[in-house]
Order: sequence, then C-alpha cells, then structure tokens
Amino acid sequence: HLDIISCNNNNSGSTQQLPSHVKREIFKEQRRQQKMEQFSCKKPVYDNMAMFDPQNQLLCTISKKKAAWYLKKELAVWVDENERTAIRLLFEPNRSNKVQRQQNQQQEQEQE
Repeated sequence: HLDIISCNNNNSGSTQQLPSHVKREIFKEQRRQQKMEQFSCKKPVYDNMAMFDPQNQLLCTISKKKAAWYLKKELAVWVDENERTAIRLLFEPNRSNKVQRQQNQQQEQEQE
C-alpha cells in the first residue's frame, strides 16, 4: 500500500476514488511516517556494553560513555582489546542486599 500513498502524494485528486477503508489506511501510514520522523533516534538508545566483575560474572550492561569513564579512571580494562564490547572491573563492586543474600544462601547450601 506504499505505492498507493506515493501515487496519492503526487495526485491529491485520486484519493476521492478510493474506498474509505483504503483512505483510512493511507491516512494512518502518513501519520506513522510523520511520527517516525519526529521521534526516531539519531543513534542507538542502548550500547549494551557488558560489565563484568573481577570473577568474570556479568553485572550489567552499560553505555559506551559509562565504559569510557571506568576505563579513564583506571577502574576497568577491556575484556577483549580487539572487540571492545565488554569491560572487567578491577575492584570488587558493592553488591545489593538481594545479591548478598543469594550468595550467602549458596554458601550455606554448599557447606551442608
């Protein structure tokens, strides 16, 4: 139906001949195109750079800007110097209470 839209943009009188449901679809497509131009991102929203702790456990994904900050402060190194898609922290990060409880439970189960 994109062909119909391009034809209708060139010749506005031809929309009078189309059924109402087709006119509605054309209108919706034109509105969608306008919204895409208005709200489309100029760059990716997420960089999805992986951040690992010193034991190589995935902590989270972060932006390139945040990864550069850790590298600049010498708090992390690249996991793979060639790909540069993940960093490894050089310090042990503080864990949330939930993560600490899970680790404590695992240690208790291992001791039993």
